[in-house]
Amino acid sequence: MIDDIFLLFEDTKKRHQGFSFTQPISRLSASTLDEVKSCLVEAAQWQNKGYYVAGYVAYEAGWALTSKKSRKPKLPDYPLVDFYVFKDKNIFNAISAEHEQAYIYNFKKHTTFEKYKSDLEEIFAHLHRGDSYQINYTQRRSFESTADSWTTYQTLRKSQRVEFAAYLNLKDLQVLSFSPELFIKKTGTIVRTKPMKGTAARSDDPNEDRRNKEFLINDEKNRAENVMIVDLLRNDLGRVAKPGSVKVASFFQLEEYETVFQMTSEIECEVEEQKTFEEIFTALFPCGSITGAPKIRSMEIINDLESEPRGIYTGAIGYLEPNGDFCFNVAIRTLVQTNNSHFMFGAGGGILIDSGIEDEYRESDLKGRFLNSANSHFSLFETIFYDGRSFKNLPDHLARLEKSADYFGFDFSFEDIKNQLQKISNKEPARVKLSLWNDHRAQIEFFAIDPIPPNPEVVISTTRINSASIFQRHKTSRRQLYDDQYKKARAVGFYEVLYLNEDEEVAEASRHNIFVRIDGRWFTPPISSGALPGIERARALKDLNALEKPLALDEVRHAQEILLTNSVRGRVPVKLRGSL
Repeated sequence: MIDDIFLLFEDTKKRHQGFSFTQPISRLSASTLDEVKSCLVEAAQWQNKGYYVAGYVAYEAGWALTSKKSRKPKLPDYPLVDFYVFKDKNIFNAISAEHEQAYIYNFKKHTTFEKYKSDLEEIFAHLHRGDSYQINYTQRRSFESTADSWTTYQTLRKSQRVEFAAYLNLKDLQVLSFSPELFIKKTGTIVRTKPMKGTAARSDDPNEDRRNKEFLINDEKNRAENVMIVDLLRNDLGRVAKPGSVKVASFFQLEEYETVFQMTSEIECEVEEQKTFEEIFTALFPCGSITGAPKIRSMEIINDLESEPRGIYTGAIGYLEPNGDFCFNVAIRTLVQTNNSHFMFGAGGGILIDSGIEDEYRESDLKGRFLNSANSHFSLFETIFYDGRSFKNLPDHLARLEKSADYFGFDFSFEDIKNQLQKISNKEPARVKLSLWNDHRAQIEFFAIDPIPPNPEVVISTTRINSASIFQRHKTSRRQLYDDQYKKARAVGFYEVLYLNEDEEVAEASRHNIFVRIDGRWFTPPISSGALPGIERARALKDLNALEKPLALDEVRHAQEILLTNSVRGRVPVKLRGSL
């Protein structure tokens, strides 16, 4: 973790060097709406004195920049504006490719589909009444990371080629922004804005990818959505522009990203030299692409419906330069961390009168898919017994797979996988491996079932597992430790290998759970010891009337019986014979 104030801005799309700011000489912070405007004025004053100013403006700060105070907005529990003043800008060389891999997990949607559907029906009612032409509705989500915010940023930036990336290590929080959208950029007397409106998914299939691209270019709904926001921003720029200078520099341009196509348009104008940052920023903030049109009425509807404040998400992140120029992104594809592992982010889209609820919900999910790159190095899997006609305990396996998919943010479809399994024509009993990747791919493989040897014996591994690892409770392809030790054990005649955790407690075998009978009673290690929640384990707990408890190695050595369980083999009595 970087302990000091550190702000990095970089273009990861063109692979240009970035630049950073460190060692601030002053902080400009607004915690209430009444403080926002003066904070922007003070930033402009520092800029005029020849200093750099950098930081963020939260979405809710927009309520302080309008004279129409019709709502009491929900506010985040961190500053609405947080700027820092610097003497110098530092060239930041390319980030090293050598760094720890961050994995992300414990994904949670803060809005149920039922609430999403109800809120969109309310939005449609507003649109039919003419209260608004478009509402940008968003929802908050959260996840955790195995690494700190800087390592998480490094992991995600590798596959996020965007022009307006930023990493902010501030006093109260950390911000990881992978925004592709320009909010406002002033160069000399020219001010530009480049809203994004219109989204389509990318595909690994070149033909489908091309069809999606052509669809977005020609789709009337997406083009109408784009036009509405262009008109809104033309009006916003007109409030500060020289008369007659506002123009649309480009219309309906398509930009390609790893997971989506985005439609953009660019609007620009010329301003008088004496126009300050505060005047220009106030005229445009928040960006119309994340409110809807008309802006204030759309913000009111958003405030009434969205259950949580947006905070930095859909606000703006950027910097001011001593020569009078400045640049801010629209803080989409942006993560905020306010404690050691918990990250918040948002996703949403523009709702029109002819929008489809399920289509918009899927688009919202699509915009969060940029996070998938962190978990692209492993797959989830289930090992299922196939008796030649049907798959044993299939509902239990799919339920566990779905739980793991939700936990790691993988796309999962019961129906797709069931349809694949129903097409199986194999007539021989087999061990079936069902694998799922985070890009929705699923694979089904059949393997012969090796016979259980007579008088099977197990051995203890000298390698210890980490019971706190997020991977211990899920079946994933990150199991080299298990596979290597299992091969060694089999090579010298053992049936299985048992693992102890960091506290010298017995956890599980490489492919089985373990049960032991002590003084006539069955016991099995708890999940907290590092045991996988096995399908057969759950059944054996009931059938054997077993208890969960931490097991010392001596207890296992002197047990009356040892059973190994899994969903393919069932229950296998074994003997323990020393260490591997």
